[in-house]
Amino acid sequence: MTKDYDDFLKECGLSEKIVYAIAINMEDHIDFPKDYSIERKLSNIAGYGMFTTRKFRAWEMICPGRIFNKRTLAGRGINHSDNPNTVCVRFENDLYFVAKINIIKDEELTADYRQVGLINSP
Repeated sequence: MTKDYDDFLKECGLSEKIVYAIAINMEDHIDFPKDYSIERKLSNIAGYGMFTTRKFRAWEMICPGRIFNKRTLAGRGINHSDNPNTVCVRFENDLYFVAKINIIKDEELTADYRQVGLINSP
């Protein structure tokens, strides 16, 4: 666990155990839509993470994190970073991960959990 992730937990009043329980809860799960260029693999950050299977340009939409009021595999599996390579953009009630910078193939996707869903699309 990084210091920033530990700080995030303290700021939100959460424990790692509670966040893990939320992450593995399948009650709000929706199957991941086809034709998105990411996959779940072992992570050096924590457990499993989501990785690209192709390059993404800055500000290109990568995948949905939450659709139809349910979390996708990406919404459950993208790990936290204090220097993330994605931002999460809200469009109506759905959340989409967008490349914050150019991302290379096989790179792990990361998000700052403090910012998830705070950016609204026009």
